[in-house]
Amino acid sequence: ADATAQSARYFHYIPTIYREEGLLAFWKGNSAAVIRVVPYMSITFLSYEEYKMTLRSLGGLTSNFVNLCSGSLAGLTAVATTYPLDLVRARLAKQEAGLKTRKYNSMLDALIKIPQEQGKRQGDHKFRIA
Repeated sequence: ADATAQSARYFHYIPTIYREEGLLAFWKGNSAAVIRVVPYMSITFLSYEEYKMTLRSLGGLTSNFVNLCSGSLAGLTAVATTYPLDLVRARLAKQEAGLKTRKYNSMLDALIKIPQEQGKRQGDHKFRIA
C-alpha cells in the first residue's frame, strides 16, 4: 500500500514534464542506455565463458561454485567496462530543462567533457598508490 501511495505522488509530474520539456524529455539519456546494452551483454557473455573455462581448468571446484563465480566476475567485468556509458546516460538525463545551452550536446560530447571537468574539479590529481 505504501509503495502504491508513493508511486501515485509521481504521476502529477508527467503533465508538467510534457508541458515544459516536450515528449522527448521522457527519453533523456535513453540513447546512451540503449547503446550501452550491446557491449554490456557481449562482455558479460564472453567473460562468463572465459571465467568458466579458467575456473574449470583449476579442478576440484563444484559446477555450482564455478557458475556462481563466473557469473559474478562476468557481471563485475561488464559493469566496470561499460560504466562510462552509464555515467553519460545519467548526466544526459539529469541536464536541466529550459537551459538555452545544454551542457552536453551528445553522448560523444559528454564522453569528452566529463573527464575534462572531473580533472579540473579534482585539481588534475592522478590516482597514486602511496
